[in-house]
Amino acid sequence: MGLKSFFKKKNKSDSESKENKESHIFIDTDTCIGDDCQKCVIACPNKVFDFEEDTIAPNNFWACKTCHICESICPNNCIKLN
Repeated sequence: MGLKSFFKKKNKSDSESKENKESHIFIDTDTCIGDDCQKCVIACPNKVFDFEEDTIAPNNFWACKTCHICESICPNNCIKLN
């Protein structure tokens, strides 16, 4: 076994890549007042949330450290973290 075989890249299975794309942050868009509030966008220390199409969306969910600041600051309890 040479060094080349040691450094081979592993192919990710479809289930692994699908898991990485799914967010652990859930926003109830029916009760979120997004553009009028934006408290989660401002308060998040890791800049996880972004404002798009009149709603708040977790665009950098992989940067989330599950500090739960967004959950606690949301006035309508729209955000849930798993």
